This record gives sequence, structure tokens and C-alpha cells, in this order.
Amino acid sequence: MLGNFLLRSIFLLMIISCITVDMQSSTTKGPPKRTTPRTGFVKTLFQVAYEQWADTRNTFGKINKMLNDNFAPEGAAAATVSTTESSDPNATTTKAPYRITRNEFSRILRRNVKGLVRLFNLELDEALKQSKITDKEFNRNASIEFSKFL
Repeated sequence: MLGNFLLRSIFLLMIISCITVDMQSSTTKGPPKRTTPRTGFVKTLFQVAYEQWADTRNTFGKINKMLNDNFAPEGAAAATVSTTESSDPNATTTKAPYRITRNEFSRILRRNVKGLVRLFNLELDEALKQSKITDKEFNRNASIEFSKFL
């Protein structure tokens, strides 16, 4: 009895779903028409390229401005911090942030790059020496193994 009821319910649901799908398909008469015309492939390609170029230019400008704002002028001393004495012992003073000039920054970068090059050369020499040792060991072991078959 329960199986019969379940079978009828499933059959009824299938009929209802078919009717609703048929009613929905009869009300739509095709895809909606576009109100704006499509742009061509070439125009879209150039539009994307121009937007990319404009974004890149704006980003480089922002980065350049941020870098320029963080360097002190060349003529000014690197640490131009003015201290004022206060009679109030609980008063706090704020110091201007330490800014370096471009020349100092170049000097620091040059020194760091020279140190990295020196370290690279030392590591490369050590690796080449180890490579020669490994090559000699390989040749020795290979000759021992090949001599077994001769």
C-alpha cells in the first residue's frame, strides 16, 4: 500500500514538473535583444591595452611619489631633528622621522651589493672545488665498477 502511494506521488510530481517546464518555455520567445550594440574585437583589444597602460602609468607615478617623499633633500643634513627643552617633566616630545638622502641610500646599496657579490664568489668557488672532488670520486668509483666486467 505504501509502495503504491509512493509510486503515485513520484508519477504526479513528474507530470507537474513537465507541465511547468512546458509553460515556462512557451512564455519565452527567444533570447532578449541587446539594447547596446557589441563592440568589435579590435576595439575591445585596444581598449584593454589602453586601460592596462594607464593603470601601469598611474601605479609608477604613485610609487615614484612615495619614494620621493621618503628621501631628504640633497642639501639638507640627514638628521635634522630639532629638540626643544620643556620645563614640564611629564611632557612628551615627538621627533621627526629619520630620513636619508639619495647619496646615502646609494652608498648603502652599493656596499650591500658588493658584499653580496663577494659572498656569491666565495660560494661559487667552494661549489666548484666540491664539484671537482665529486667528479674525481665518481671517476674513481666508475673505473672500479667497470674494471669488474673487463
